[in-house]
Amino acid sequence: MLFIAQKNGKRLHALVNDILDFEKFSAKQMRFTLSLHQIVGLVEEAVLTNMTAADKYDVRFDIVCLNRSLRGFIDPKRFQQVMANLLTNAAKFADKGSTINVIVEGQVKAIQVSVTNEGDGIPVTFREQIFKPFSQATSSATRARGGTGLGLSITKQIVEQTGGTIGFDSDQCGSTTFWFTVPINEPG
Repeated sequence: MLFIAQKNGKRLHALVNDILDFEKFSAKQMRFTLSLHQIVGLVEEAVLTNMTAADKYDVRFDIVCLNRSLRGFIDPKRFQQVMANLLTNAAKFADKGSTINVIVEGQVKAIQVSVTNEGDGIPVTFREQIFKPFSQATSSATRARGGTGLGLSITKQIVEQTGGTIGFDSDQCGSTTFWFTVPINEPG
């Protein structure tokens, strides 16, 4: 009984925090402290921090970055929040025993970070709603995997309010990639 109460308390705490964050981002009242950082180091930190999710869902993370010197303007705390959301979602919906690829690559005006998993993919009927608050593909997925349905909405707001863009690609074979960009130059 104590274990169940503790688990439900953690879920409630996470829900309250997500709702508070969502409200702050929606009202554009969240303050960001943007500074220049080496991105691959922060990605490695995020992967290490989220290894429990990988273990829980029996997957592994693999980081690919050909240029370790890539630097972009981010708020480190919020960058970790974005990475945690994308990594845990990828782990939740990946095939057991599979590898989730995290790719960091330079572009002309930004750095792109991609998180790709192999799993069921995103249903075509759900794709328009994926970044909307409280959206989840099925209620059975919610019960089986947990979550509030706010994570991707919060992630989108963080990325866009710090000067980046975000999107996803999902194919019929079950490969899903969520990607976001980090500006190389300080956003205005």
